[in-house]
Amino acid sequence: MIQYDENTGDAAGLEKRLLVSEGFSPGVKVEIIEGHANEGSIFVIKSIDEDGLVKLHNDKDTNTIIKSAFKQFRAKYKLASKTSTATILDYPDLDIEHSMQTFKLSQIEAEATLAMCEFYKAQTKPKIKVQSKPHKGIFALEKHAKSQLVIPVFGKIVVVAKDEEVADRCFEVKGHGLSDHRVYVKSIFDEEYVAPSNYIQFTKDESEATAKIVWKPAKSVAALKGTKLQLPVIQNCGAIESGEELKLHSMEKKARKTKGLPLDISIKKARRDCYFLCILRFSSYVARSLRAFF
Repeated sequence: MIQYDENTGDAAGLEKRLLVSEGFSPGVKVEIIEGHANEGSIFVIKSIDEDGLVKLHNDKDTNTIIKSAFKQFRAKYKLASKTSTATILDYPDLDIEHSMQTFKLSQIEAEATLAMCEFYKAQTKPKIKVQSKPHKGIFALEKHAKSQLVIPVFGKIVVVAKDEEVADRCFEVKGHGLSDHRVYVKSIFDEEYVAPSNYIQFTKDESEATAKIVWKPAKSVAALKGTKLQLPVIQNCGAIESGEELKLHSMEKKARKTKGLPLDISIKKARRDCYFLCILRFSSYVARSLRAFF
């Protein structure tokens, strides 16, 4: 609401309102306009009177107050330019060797995947039947002599640390030349994607096995200089009849090393803890009942 001076009839405080609307207010930094003495010097507004009289002080001297009338202030000062302090960063100290190793492993996975695809494409389509129910299995559609039925293993190429455990149905890739890593073809399970290696059965009885894993040379991988990948394929290990199921011999896996007590002791301890817990709960129930009774 604008008020007017009773004597002059002029709007009261109009100068202050105008300065505030232009961004000038207490605490705001201003600088002397070019062409005036000490141009570029920075000042801070301390207060603005109703008639537009501005009181300000030097940016580095808060004790000396300078007064500037409305017209003089507008002709001499402007809002100080906003400058940001430069942020200086040190030259990046990156673990380049670790990054290069990570990228190299990714490159190996990509190039090995392409080699696997080309290998798969070049193979003759095996005459087999892939069954999903009542149990998964692969069956020969005709009679084959020993080692004549070759089924490429297809999936996702993964590179893992040498001591890292891998999931079931991971078929090892050889010839990669990596001393501290292993390369596998990991089975992909998808309703729309049928890979025979996903469906083949395993048997612990070696005499029942009708197939084995062998390795065939594939296209060389640029990321693995001086080496040539050998990709896994499923091959019948003896003569096989039409309709006969292919089974791989499953090697017993070593038990994982687990921390803590042996399983039988752990079970006894769990039973004992359960027994004591039941006693505590029963005692608490009896105590509550007695308090309610008395």
